[in-house]
Amino acid sequence: MPSAPIPGLSMHFEQAGQGAPLLLIPGALGSGAGDFPGQFDWFAKRGFAVIAPDPRGYGKSRPPERDYPLDFYDRDAADIFALMAALGHERFSIMGWSDGANIAAIMAAEKSQTVTKLVVFGGQSFLTPEEIEAFNAIRKISAWSPKAAQAMRAVYGDGLDGLWDRYVDGQVALFQAGGNLYRERLADVRCPTFCAILDTWPRASTARLSSARSLPLLVQKRQSSTPCAQCSTQGSRRLQPSTNSCAAIPSPSIVPDRPLRALTLPPQIRSVARPRRPRRPPHSRG
Repeated sequence: MPSAPIPGLSMHFEQAGQGAPLLLIPGALGSGAGDFPGQFDWFAKRGFAVIAPDPRGYGKSRPPERDYPLDFYDRDAADIFALMAALGHERFSIMGWSDGANIAAIMAAEKSQTVTKLVVFGGQSFLTPEEIEAFNAIRKISAWSPKAAQAMRAVYGDGLDGLWDRYVDGQVALFQAGGNLYRERLADVRCPTFCAILDTWPRASTARLSSARSLPLLVQKRQSSTPCAQCSTQGSRRLQPSTNSCAAIPSPSIVPDRPLRALTLPPQIRSVARPRRPRRPPHSRG
């Protein structure tokens, strides 16, 4: 059971393969290997040294008990930087899903010389009232799908209810503090970046679907762009999706064929179109 001592905890991680280091960062309540079951071995067999950590207070990186101060995304980023330094990786690529996408974007903005390539999907750079409403709608585990609840019960047992309740409280606190997670830092992302909106969302919550529009903000200074009616009211821009520049990659639960291409893109940034929100998306964690 590999783990690395970093300030405040012993961080569990899984690793496999040899080659270019690739960091996989999971979503809320998730574990590295658990959130990327298809990608982990797939990339390890194709020239990547894959590192998949369990963030502080999640999975096997317990204790400590997980809490959610206003800077918890930055704390997660600092933890994972410390892990990669302990493993001897000075430069690496990152793939982040959901909260992992938020952490990955913060890492890329903070240390542009360290993060060489970035793939993000299911994250958001700011919170909206609709997202907070959606989080509160799934605050009770009984509102989740039975499959999602069973999977998380297997990890956290009776502690799942309190953990998720604290997470939702953390999102509400962030929104009440202004809702800005890292939006102003997006311009500091310098590495080649692939921002994906999934064509299928088997594990996404309402909140993750409604937040998908903010992902293209990562590319606001990379190509010629046109104002987005949805984002321009908040002083932002995003790429206009087009048929010759859009692509999609599968969710973390599906073995990929295109994420490798995303990691090996030439130094240019691409964006993908946002799918329609289903009438009743599945209730699971993000």
